[in-house]
Amino acid sequence: MKIYTTRILTALFLFTFPTVLSSQGWTPVTSGTTSPLRGVFSASALQTVAVGNDGLIIGTTDGGSTWTTANVGTTEDLHKVFVTNLSMPAIVAVGDNGTIRYSINVGLTWNSWNAGTSENLYDIYFHDPTAITTVTIVGESGVILYSNNGGATWVMRLSPVPKRLNGVFFTNLLNGVIVGDGGVILHTTNSGAAWNQITSGISTNLNHVFFRSPTHGTIVGDAGLIMNTTDGGLNWSPVTSPTSFNLERLFYADANHGWAVGDRGTIIRTTDGGATWSTQSSGVLTHLKSVFFTDTLNGMVVGENGLVLRTTNGGIPVELASFSASARIDGSVALDWITETESGNHGFEVQRRNGSEWALLGFVPGNGDSNERRSYRFVDTDAPRGTRLEYRLRQIDFDGSWEHSPTVTVENDAATQRLTLEAAPNPAREMSVLRMQLPMDTDAVLTVYALDGRRIARLHEGPLPAGSHAFRWNTAAAPAGMYLAVLDANGIRNTCTLIVTR
Repeated sequence: MKIYTTRILTALFLFTFPTVLSSQGWTPVTSGTTSPLRGVFSASALQTVAVGNDGLIIGTTDGGSTWTTANVGTTEDLHKVFVTNLSMPAIVAVGDNGTIRYSINVGLTWNSWNAGTSENLYDIYFHDPTAITTVTIVGESGVILYSNNGGATWVMRLSPVPKRLNGVFFTNLLNGVIVGDGGVILHTTNSGAAWNQITSGISTNLNHVFFRSPTHGTIVGDAGLIMNTTDGGLNWSPVTSPTSFNLERLFYADANHGWAVGDRGTIIRTTDGGATWSTQSSGVLTHLKSVFFTDTLNGMVVGENGLVLRTTNGGIPVELASFSASARIDGSVALDWITETESGNHGFEVQRRNGSEWALLGFVPGNGDSNERRSYRFVDTDAPRGTRLEYRLRQIDFDGSWEHSPTVTVENDAATQRLTLEAAPNPAREMSVLRMQLPMDTDAVLTVYALDGRRIARLHEGPLPAGSHAFRWNTAAAPAGMYLAVLDANGIRNTCTLIVTR
């Protein structure tokens, strides 16, 4: 959701300092308060506003190094904050006893919207987050508040069931979803003029809903519940959760990367659009209430006791620089990976899949805390031959939290364990990829020649591990004609003819 502006908080919070990068996953920052914080919204990696008990609103413009408290004129507990409208930014917070406080001058002064209810309000969403016009607020006893004129007038729309409503999200002006206690899921296609109850099949309290596209969304709730939809919210299916603690809020930074937070310092993360989730180490046991990311690296979490956590690397304490798998001539598969930094890294479980189930192959100890590049290798000596294999790492911290690496694949086919060279596309106009297969670790030289013997390009010269490697040759600058790619490795030469067309 790259819809927010760095102008939004500059008048309210007047400090500006350079970004401080962290390689330690989630880092606590001093918020200046011990009051519970319940909602957070970031306009940029540096600019964030958070709300909490007793009318508390705090903000930062330096990534959390310093915070300023705003006087918003209420002592009611505030549960959610939303910043909207690019041309004239507005900050809106909702809370207990029907409290709706807003500022249209970036926090210099605050006013109230009276929506005609004294029920506690728990979430707010602007149907078009770039404008202040159309907004829905949800709360206790099935209360749904709607305004299509920027809060000037309000319509109260009761839920089909009088349960507490905890979260609301609109994918556009018309289509939205509300979730609440007792497994309540409501759906609208007409901007909330009518809300239809969706059968969830569960009675668990649902705490938040977030859509990463018009059709794909996620719900989180008590006892670690996670549910996904692929049809805009009409049908929901549970997915495996890595936690049994209550989950309070979630946020997707893009179509794949999402986070959810909850009780006892729980942070979980997905890198595949919610299909699978893994835990991240927060370093705390404090209940976490809200999370917001401005991109896949920069995020803020708030919670009880004035807690604020910040990450500048997606919350990953071990930064994996590379991970590769290569089949060797003896039938084994070598796995190599490099970390840039490590924090509390107990080590890596190595896992393989050549069917539907992942199997544990072994464990490689980590280096605990390290700011240096570290290299690791594991050799799968029992790798099945003649098949396509998948590998991944399960990085485990000393506190028991863990994270899966990306998956790498390798063709462990005995027939391919020889020196080969091929080009595709061939013929080529703009670009051709030269792919080689090395049966062993060796020095290799890959060169492209014209037929008269002139060297046209040197694509690689140096050591390579056994396995498959690909190199691009930009053919756009080469005259049309026939060329010869030559691979010299381990005293063996292999050639491939390329044709360049125009």
